Amino acid sequence: MVSFCPVVSPAQAAERDKNTLGESAPGEFNPADVLAELEEEVRRLRASGAVTHAYEEELSEAFRRLVPGRSTDEELARALLVADEASYIQGEIPVESARRSVVAVKRLLRKSMAWYMNFLAAQVQEMGQANGKVSKILAARVDDLGARAPSAVPAEIIAHLGRQAVPDLSEWSELAVSLMQGCHGRIAHMEAGHGELLGTLRAAGADIYGVEPRGELADEAQAGGMDVWSDPVFDHLHAVREGALSGLILSGVVDREVPGRLWELLLLARNALSPRAPLMIISSTPAAWLSGRLGVAADLAPGRPLQAASWQVLLEAAGFSGIERREPPSHGSGDGEVDGIASKVETVAVVGVKGS
Repeated sequence: MVSFCPVVSPAQAAERDKNTLGESAPGEFNPADVLAELEEEVRRLRASGAVTHAYEEELSEAFRRLVPGRSTDEELARALLVADEASYIQGEIPVESARRSVVAVKRLLRKSMAWYMNFLAAQVQEMGQANGKVSKILAARVDDLGARAPSAVPAEIIAHLGRQAVPDLSEWSELAVSLMQGCHGRIAHMEAGHGELLGTLRAAGADIYGVEPRGELADEAQAGGMDVWSDPVFDHLHAVREGALSGLILSGVVDREVPGRLWELLLLARNALSPRAPLMIISSTPAAWLSGRLGVAADLAPGRPLQAASWQVLLEAAGFSGIERREPPSHGSGDGEVDGIASKVETVAVVGVKGS
């Protein structure tokens, strides 16, 4: 008998979401509270049909164009110019005042202390100019590195193409239910795709929600009655308070990121999980990624799937125990293997448990 915590009511779910993302003290501003309210409003508008995915994409594009403060070359050049102007310090202190007696006193003080103020101004100005020179040298080196580095494919293109690289995760339902049994808290599936695992685990009684950054897929899963947040995976894990999750499933994002980002993902997952909580990573096999069956996203993504052995090394280094590689129940070993897995197998799972 699989043991999960009972499915909660909508009111309990709203309160639980606040606890997952961090609860604020009375009278204290907490961005997570605002985020939860906005998310609830978006869900309501989506359900009513007032907000479509196309409209959300249009809004996102407008924000990308209009929101200031981007780290562009133009912004960097402007910041360096402002720093240059600010490095000059005026030693002549203003003496203006509405009262003549005060003006006389200020002039006397300025004249008597001019030697002292000019000395300080010269020292601070020299330091500011030196810092400005260092900043310009670093900016020039960054520009040089940018010119030498290969251009990255814009993230919005990857997001649109990512839909082509959504593997069928239904074959992992049995393992997911078995692994997450006994979890008496909130479980999350990051990049839930069409929501196959969400539906299975929810039917088994699990308190589970999904995170899916691709709006169309999130809409489909929500239309099927799933609790899905349309957030980027990294941003969502950053917002989850420490130890808030009793179980975590990662898929999709683990196929497309470079190793450094995958290590960051594991550290975020470790922080979000409670002690002895299970982690399940479902990754495409290198053979499936190279076969072309997953679409052009396999060519344009910044990273590629890791071998199962590589995930085992990273999980051990991140402090997980009981690490195992698991194959789909419907497949066994065969000819044409890559990393010990038959090439006909498109996904492989690596599981572990967070240390206590």
